[in-house]
Amino acid sequence: MSQFESPFLAVPAGDWLCSNDLAFAIFDGFPVSPGHVLVTTRRIVETWFDATDEEQDALMALVKESKRLLDIQLSPQPDGYNVGFNSGGAAGQTVPHVHIHLIPRYLGDMPDPRGGVRYVIPEKANYLVSKPLSPGNNRSLTLAAGQPHSPLWKSIGPVSYTHLTLPTIYSV
Repeated sequence: MSQFESPFLAVPAGDWLCSNDLAFAIFDGFPVSPGHVLVTTRRIVETWFDATDEEQDALMALVKESKRLLDIQLSPQPDGYNVGFNSGGAAGQTVPHVHIHLIPRYLGDMPDPRGGVRYVIPEKANYLVSKPLSPGNNRSLTLAAGQPHSPLWKSIGPVSYTHLTLPTIYSV
């Protein structure tokens, strides 16, 4: 790996969003949304799992700091973030220098964002869609109001039912 010239190390320090002793953050050259940041190590380390504990801590500290800075700088402010990395070619890593993606997300930036980083395998991403609700796929929830002595009971009861059946919101 010593012969590899990381494109991240070619970015001048003046263009970094933030840095610490072991890592730095830069804007992605191929952003998926405005503000897409890459957080990488100063030392060429191929994957997250090859980084030292100190480097991993430094990377995560800069993910947090980058998010704070983006929340200040971006308008409109992001509604959420995807954070992740690819480790190895089979996982989609194309630059053999560890980097964490911090991707700002906005309500409505795609029709159904459920699944998030699970979209690395698209047909398994949105497990809520892939498993349609059926009578056998429901769970029963019990509404407990501390009846009849709870102050809450006065606002919701008495009612003729004591159990509600709701669809499963997520699979385990």
